[in-house]
Amino acid sequence: MSKEDISYVISEITSADFSSDQVDLMLDRAIEIQKNARVSSDSDLVQGFVVTVWDRSEWVRLIHSGSRIFLVLRGDGIVSGYIVVSPMSEFQDLLRAGGTVIDFDASVFKYGVWKYIYQIVIDQGLRRRGLGMALLKHIIGVFKEERFVSDYMIEPHQNKASAVLFETGGFKGIGTLKIGNYRGCSPTTWAVVTLT
Repeated sequence: MSKEDISYVISEITSADFSSDQVDLMLDRAIEIQKNARVSSDSDLVQGFVVTVWDRSEWVRLIHSGSRIFLVLRGDGIVSGYIVVSPMSEFQDLLRAGGTVIDFDASVFKYGVWKYIYQIVIDQGLRRRGLGMALLKHIIGVFKEERFVSDYMIEPHQNKASAVLFETGGFKGIGTLKIGNYRGCSPTTWAVVTLT
């Protein structure tokens, strides 16, 4: 499938446009995308990098905590990717529960209205077609008056695709964060980026 063959729409999963059965199907597909997010050695990412897979209860928790989930839907209605935009409390929970700030001033997030881009994932077969950037631009338009913070792994695996996505989207690196055993994950180091 070439880049020009993809027609898509971006829709919020909690939209009144969907029945509860449709939302369930969308969540199932998002979980499937997470499970398949292992990257191959020919990818932009290092082999072995794995996206954390959330079960349905974590998706529901995120929705009830005020997170907003935006989906890329192909023309046939199949979920092809998503972005989770959460309240700043999700990032602050990460800092409290196991994050060690290495070289930035986390108090900067006390000023202004911030949103945390918790996760952005595109179906492996549809990457490098601009869908991640489309999602990023969409949420920047939705939350016009707000600032964004996000993070991506740099150790033990370097997530080059996320680095390029955020840089192209206008985000600036402000430092790094070491995360130890947070929600069952092994210790890792993450780059922290902001768009103000």
